[in-house]
Amino acid sequence: MGLFDWLDNGKTKDRDAAKAGFEKAISSSGDSKELRALRIRVALRSRTGLDIIFRKAMKTIASHDEEVMIAMAGGQDPPPVPVANLETCFQTMATVNGPVTIYIPLEFATRFFDLGVRFQKNEIDIQTALIEGQEIANELGTVLNLDQYMVQPITPLEFLLTGEASESDETE
Repeated sequence: MGLFDWLDNGKTKDRDAAKAGFEKAISSSGDSKELRALRIRVALRSRTGLDIIFRKAMKTIASHDEEVMIAMAGGQDPPPVPVANLETCFQTMATVNGPVTIYIPLEFATRFFDLGVRFQKNEIDIQTALIEGQEIANELGTVLNLDQYMVQPITPLEFLLTGEASESDETE
């Protein structure tokens, strides 16, 4: 087994664990302390994951627009418009204990990616991005059964309010 196989296997294990944790949070019934903690942990990570997806969409579409101009200037066909895919479902965030993989179901990842694209293209303003982003996050919170706990809902895109467009919560 080569070094790259070992690294990829670790990435696969992290992704499998992230997805399994999410699926356990949505499929388990009951209200044990452990299940409540899992759901809240997944919700907090989901907030960061949604923010990362939004920022990556902004960066990706900005790069794409530049690639289109270069291709057209060179008389070539423009590259296809980037879209969310299964890779988008898995994001990594830095924690004090090291990087953690986050899983966001494709439906939510795609919608948030599209929201970031629309925002970057100035098709929507900050207020619309915040409203639509919160609607998507509320749906995700419903899937996670957060309504049965007295916890703050998932609140993505708060960085737009502070003007922080950096990627400090993201690791590559």
